[in-house]
Amino acid sequence: MVDIAVLALQNENFPDLIPYRPYLCNMQLIKTLLSICLVLCLTSSRSAAQNITVYETPNVRAMLERFVQVNQTHMKLKGYRVQLIFTNDRRVMESEKRKFEHKYEGQKTVWSFNDPYFQLRTGAFANRVEADQFLSTLKHEYPSAFVIEDEIQVVELVQ
Repeated sequence: MVDIAVLALQNENFPDLIPYRPYLCNMQLIKTLLSICLVLCLTSSRSAAQNITVYETPNVRAMLERFVQVNQTHMKLKGYRVQLIFTNDRRVMESEKRKFEHKYEGQKTVWSFNDPYFQLRTGAFANRVEADQFLSTLKHEYPSAFVIEDEIQVVELVQ
């Protein structure tokens, strides 16, 4: 950059150049230099990229395939469920689970334990509006039910 500034000092086409500050150049000169650098970088990276060869061992390939397979089957998204009950008695939760699944056949339930409560949830909804609509059909039987945000597997949303 100093060489360019010295050349610029010798050239009278740059009147706005301050003599004791070679880093302050004409904006046009800076733009031109940056453009040249960008073109050189792009052309050199393109030619260098053509000469790269990647060798992978079978173990690495197997590990990557397994990674893809696991992430495809266990992919989770933010979604919504209806929480039917929460109780600290597991037997009560299991009883309600059986009653619900008998009455609403085909509607899956999931339960979780967050010390000290068991939570029974149902549904897998992509948006809150659908979850609220389903909640309104359950409110007469489960008055304490509410919509809760949860991680939903993509497979559940498709079904």
